Amino acid sequence: MPIHDWARIDPCYFHSFHLAWVVRLSQAMNEVLPPDHYAMVAEALPRVNRELEEMQQPGYKQRTVTVRHTSDDRTVALVEMLSPGTKDWVESLRQFVGKSVGAIRLGIHVVIVDLFPPGQHDPAGVSSLVWKEVHPTPTQQTREEKPVVLASFAVGDTTDLYIKSLSVGDSMEDMPLFLTGDEYVMLPLRSTYESAYDAMPTIVQNIIEGRRNAGSNEHLPPGAP
Repeated sequence: MPIHDWARIDPCYFHSFHLAWVVRLSQAMNEVLPPDHYAMVAEALPRVNRELEEMQQPGYKQRTVTVRHTSDDRTVALVEMLSPGTKDWVESLRQFVGKSVGAIRLGIHVVIVDLFPPGQHDPAGVSSLVWKEVHPTPTQQTREEKPVVLASFAVGDTTDLYIKSLSVGDSMEDMPLFLTGDEYVMLPLRSTYESAYDAMPTIVQNIIEGRRNAGSNEHLPPGAP
């Protein structure tokens, strides 16, 4: 299944898909995580310490998949799937970057999934903004020409960044989700993306794929712009 062009349609369709995807991803992660780890979906920031809690401002609702250790429920990793609202508003983007950087500095591994092209507030991509805060002196090229970016931050003695860039029409790819500085599981992005999309109503799929105009009873002819 190809990655769809979510930037060309009304955000309401992505929000529905986004919710379904994070739930399916969380469920699938619990099948691949070690027995002493578990995943769950949350809209609030993980309660790892007061500093990170205070980063969440009223109205900020970026759904996050958190990975915790069963021994003490400490947060081990975060999986962030960016939505248009987070990228389009300066304050929302600032909070997101601050949250991600704060988590990394606390030793929490972070994966960022960004299906939207860079905009005026993130001209080199959101993962680049996070990386520049973690490493003020550039040590790695993070600007990608392709619009869909998957970025995995692994925290150990140093912080490493593993990044893939894809285009609309490419197949989704899995990414490493780190649990320690050198231990990881593969994040099942591809299968859960496909499962979430397949569950959407056919009429919505037709709109997303350009076969139907939103709010219209007419299907577009093949090849129509």
